[in-house]
Amino acid sequence: MVKRILFISPTGTLDNGAEKSITNLMVYLSEIGYDIYNVYPENGHPTHASYESKLSNANVHLFPLSTIKWWWEEAPGDRLFSKEERVIYYQKNIKEIRDIIVEQDIDLVISNTANVFQGAVAAACEDIPHFWLIHEFPEREFQYYAKKMKFIFENSDKVFSVRGNLAQKLAELNNNPANLETFIPYTQFTTEALAESNQRRIISIGVINENKNQIELLKAYKKLRRNDIPLIFIGDWQKETKEECDAYIEKYELTNVQFWGYNDQPWKKVTNSDICVCTSKSESFSLVFVESILRGVPTIVSNNDGYKSAKEYFHSGTTYQLGNIDSLADKMADFLENFDINKNNAVLASERAKQLYTLDKCYDSLLANIASLSTRTEKSLQAISSLLGETLPNHSILNIKKQPITIFYARADEEFSETNSLKFPLQYADELYFQIPHEAARLRIDLSEIPNYYKNVSLKTYHKQTELKIAFTNGLLLSNELLFGKNDPQLHYQIDDVEDSEFLFSYEMKDIFDPMKEGSVLTELSEANEVNQKLLENITDLEERIHQLECNYQELVHEHNAVIGSRRWIIPTKIINFFRRRQ
Repeated sequence: MVKRILFISPTGTLDNGAEKSITNLMVYLSEIGYDIYNVYPENGHPTHASYESKLSNANVHLFPLSTIKWWWEEAPGDRLFSKEERVIYYQKNIKEIRDIIVEQDIDLVISNTANVFQGAVAAACEDIPHFWLIHEFPEREFQYYAKKMKFIFENSDKVFSVRGNLAQKLAELNNNPANLETFIPYTQFTTEALAESNQRRIISIGVINENKNQIELLKAYKKLRRNDIPLIFIGDWQKETKEECDAYIEKYELTNVQFWGYNDQPWKKVTNSDICVCTSKSESFSLVFVESILRGVPTIVSNNDGYKSAKEYFHSGTTYQLGNIDSLADKMADFLENFDINKNNAVLASERAKQLYTLDKCYDSLLANIASLSTRTEKSLQAISSLLGETLPNHSILNIKKQPITIFYARADEEFSETNSLKFPLQYADELYFQIPHEAARLRIDLSEIPNYYKNVSLKTYHKQTELKIAFTNGLLLSNELLFGKNDPQLHYQIDDVEDSEFLFSYEMKDIFDPMKEGSVLTELSEANEVNQKLLENITDLEERIHQLECNYQELVHEHNAVIGSRRWIIPTKIINFFRRRQ
């Protein structure tokens, strides 16, 4: 009988539907008697602390892992260091998961996204069952995993897909549709009523990025010509997309558009007079759309396959043709003009949806398979288990000890102290969210306690994304890079005139593990030395030029003195002065 379940999670955050839904499942499984374990990548995201708190409060055993790249090599995300070093770290993470399986006597491994494979490999090597949950359509940035479907099905005892169009798509891509079952992502929602208001508003909830396609909503809002209606975006943003939105707003003078940033409880900001608009290019089963239905908010969504799956399941919501600005603007105008009718329909639909949408119904097939699983299917990967994380090569990238990043804050009249500090694990690259008291006037960021080399180091205010300048560092600044040759690398910032008390600190560790290769720290120091040599040559040339000018000046002074000291200069000068006095 399955008792101990290990989940492999994609992000360790609460800013995406896959994590929100499966953390709810983990909590539920823990409540009904299963021992739940969770592996996830360490990070400094604003929701990371809430993620860990939610699970630890439900007695879920947490195993954060240091990573270089957690998802497949072809998946979205930065590719840090060399491919060799990324492969070594994949091996390290597989070994860590294998060790957890053995030490915790795990009965079942569940991978909670198509984007992670380490759990499937570890389960195969340790000869235990593995389930794979897939939330993403194999299109756009996730198109790469369509080529991995055979691997996914061969290394899973069951594959579970989001119900609807995604399940149909995956069935077409594999030769074993009988092994494919479905689930519905579950979001935990409160039954409290929406805040009351008489002000009509258009609300968009979700991270602002290219896929969420908020620029399409801005274009439709411009065409709507209703500047009296606020357009409000609730959610964090990616820089490039936010800049595109800001430029559009400025160009067309859209004066009633507001960005409220990330909020862990966005629906508390929504009122009973709002309409919700979702414009994503691709979704699987949008939890924002689901929650808007459950809360009785009139909602317009694009006609992508994921939204259509949710609409068909709940028989609620209104769609527009993705990319058709006129269609979206017309539907927004209709919702505003006939708000009461649309609101009543949404409220009736929410009552029906609440009967359908319970956690045990959403995961009925998965729960049944967990309860009945008793056999282990041997996987072909087991034949080469000794090559897959059983041992690790001796590589310097594995020798960096776990170090903390410490952020100290102090008032103008205070010294820095451990009492007023925050600690984060050092990663190979990260973006850390932190909040400090408003009265803090100074910051000191200790980038571990060991010498190192970083690039893309940046401290920004969280809400306005204003970058702050380094006031002092004990490192060597090379362009956009910082080299620390001694222990205790530090960055100091003056923040007494900064209004925000929330910040984002990002950094990326430079590859210092092979100093002999092109582009290494030796190469860059050599280039920096060449620049310094040229500067020194320029300084020498300038010094010679200055010396020549000084010599020329002395010659002019000598000639001047010779002229004004001669008889031909003195006698006329005395005559002129005599006549001036007579006047």
